[in-house]
Amino acid sequence: MLSWLTSQFQDIEAVEYDPQSQGIPGKNFNWSAFDVLLLDYDFQLDGVTGLDILQDNYDNPLFPTTIMLTGAGNEEIEVQALRTGAADY
Repeated sequence: MLSWLTSQFQDIEAVEYDPQSQGIPGKNFNWSAFDVLLLDYDFQLDGVTGLDILQDNYDNPLFPTTIMLTGAGNEEIEVQALRTGAADY
C-alpha cells in the first residue's frame, strides 16, 4: 500500500509501521508525528485489533485522524470504529 500511496500522492511522506515486527504501539507512542493514520483492523497479532488501538486512544488529543481498513470486518466492527472516532471505514 505504501508504494501505491506515494505514487498517487507525490507530495506526501508516507511511513509504514508494522506491529508484527515493531510491536503494538503503547501509550507513549508519538502519535503527533502523523497527520492521518490508515489503520488495519486485523493485525493477526496477540488478539489485538486496530479497533483496540482506536479505543485506547479515544481521548488522546494527539491521535491522528484515522481511516480504518480491513478485509475481515463486518457491520458491527464498522459501527464500533466510527463511534470510537474513525473518520471513515
